[in-house]
Amino acid sequence: MRPRRVKVVENMEDKSCHPIPHDSGDFDVARSLRDIPPAHYTLKIESFSELAQLLLDAKVQNYESDIFEAGGYKWKLYLHPNGDKERNGEGHISLYLVIAETSDLPLGWEVNVNFKLFVYDQIQDKYMTIQDANGKVRRFHRMKTKWGFAQLLPLGTFNDAANGYLIHDTCVFGAEVLVINYNGRGECLTVFKGLDNTYTWKIDNFSSLDGKTHYSEVFTIGNRKWKLKLHPKGYPRANNKCLSLFLLLDDWKTFPSDRKTYAKYKLLMRNQCHGQHVETTDTACFAPTSGWGRSSFLSLTDLHDASKGFLVKDTLIVEAENLVYNLRLLVMIEFYVCDTCYNQRHGQHVETTDTACFAPTSGWGRSSFLSLTDLHDASKGFLVKDTLIVEAENLVYNLRLLVMIEFYVSDICRGIVLSLRIKIDVARSLRDIPPAHYTLKIESFAQLAQLLSDATVQNCESGIFEASDYKWKLSLYPNGDKERTGKGHIALYLVIAETNANGKLSRFHRMRTELGFAQLLPLTTFNDSSNGYLIHDTCVFGAEVFVINYAGRRECLTVLKGLVTTARCFSASIFTWGRSSFLSLTDLHDASKGFLVNDTLIVEAKVNAISTVKNFS
Repeated sequence: MRPRRVKVVENMEDKSCHPIPHDSGDFDVARSLRDIPPAHYTLKIESFSELAQLLLDAKVQNYESDIFEAGGYKWKLYLHPNGDKERNGEGHISLYLVIAETSDLPLGWEVNVNFKLFVYDQIQDKYMTIQDANGKVRRFHRMKTKWGFAQLLPLGTFNDAANGYLIHDTCVFGAEVLVINYNGRGECLTVFKGLDNTYTWKIDNFSSLDGKTHYSEVFTIGNRKWKLKLHPKGYPRANNKCLSLFLLLDDWKTFPSDRKTYAKYKLLMRNQCHGQHVETTDTACFAPTSGWGRSSFLSLTDLHDASKGFLVKDTLIVEAENLVYNLRLLVMIEFYVCDTCYNQRHGQHVETTDTACFAPTSGWGRSSFLSLTDLHDASKGFLVKDTLIVEAENLVYNLRLLVMIEFYVSDICRGIVLSLRIKIDVARSLRDIPPAHYTLKIESFAQLAQLLSDATVQNCESGIFEASDYKWKLSLYPNGDKERTGKGHIALYLVIAETNANGKLSRFHRMRTELGFAQLLPLTTFNDSSNGYLIHDTCVFGAEVFVINYAGRRECLTVLKGLVTTARCFSASIFTWGRSSFLSLTDLHDASKGFLVNDTLIVEAKVNAISTVKNFS
């Protein structure tokens, strides 16, 4: 079945947005607009003015939402419809996040949180996001259980229906709570150099070899196991012409199948008479299905020429030496794609079908898919009423994630972490708390950079880590990502792995599996040890990944209207309101007063206004 045809229309609303109000008194607050609803909680108020008046009459400043759960903790919202006057919030809407049910938490508890609060713009169908600037992390503990914004929005801005926040006396607030729980997941990458790194393979009775593939014993260099592969009469391309020799890794049962190892190696065929050995030196990436070496390592003529000295007394000596090696990880994703450009009149479509391997920096298709002449020729039927229809068929993977990404570089001198969050403009800030989800420590950065440069490879990939039920890895460019204007900078990206399975929201999907910063830090800044990022050739990177999965937890607050005489707030702890001196006993028992007639007393209760809450998904 073909996927349904979709006509893509430009969103004109973005071109005439309502201005985002600025906070004149607080420059540490960041505001932005987004389409995605709050992940953790939504509070809808259907009669805002009634609620504000009810709280005023009851001499209560704030309304408390129901409790909701996020990040393994319980929370609620405090809304001040008339402003929090105790915190300079007069003339503003005030909104706070409060940690709840703290009596269940262990002694000395504290929770580090990066949170966002929201107000829904009902005209633009967007959510205004309010958060601490530069992704500042707030610490909740026994003495500080509430954080938020006393000046969330000016009341004049909020009450003006033209701004979209309060329409027909209805408004919507929300919250996202990202708890920073350090899980200790990380890796330390070391480039080994100066190892006991030579293995000698002495092959006796060489002439008795049957001409097929022969392997050496498994040997260990560093913490990896290796072996040599020999083709006495040549690998197919050099069959009966040359001896072929390769170096292979042999510990794939111990290490993950997707792990690749970079090594600078030397293979040598020893000349046993004259010392004029034949050797090759190279830098290569070793994977489970591949080895490296030369199919035309030594011609069979020279091998069997006794004067050359390679084969002496029917003995051949082969050496393998690993000069430098390190670990690199990589997962490739394969897609099967059929792209179709529809002919809307005649059904004679233009299409291409291909099988390709998609990497983070590449796409596949045809640069000459359809000539502009045919495209604009009305009789051809491709462009009808200024509408073009394009289809993609048989996509194996269907992945769409909304993610807030933060990267970190450790300042080793000061013991603090520089965090970078994906925004339209990159924001940088310092904090004490380590990255929650992954840490990548590199103990020999200069050697790694040189090794990748020698291997003509731009990036090194970390091990796979899990965050928010998805698997990820880091892609580091020690010499800069030159394809993305990253020359002269450290470049760092987050890559979604195993895909079959502001912070400006970043969308990962089948065509975009990598997001990050081509210009994370200038190399000169990074390499200057006085800045603290690279000390004794050691550096630390990290990542936090918060997937925005909408939980659907919401409540709707309605104030049922009527004539309010006395307003009070009822709760589990304050469930009784009234008057202790309602009527004097003298008046009660005075028959002329008429309260007690024929020993009968009549009492009435009337509730003129009440706030009701409905939870829904």
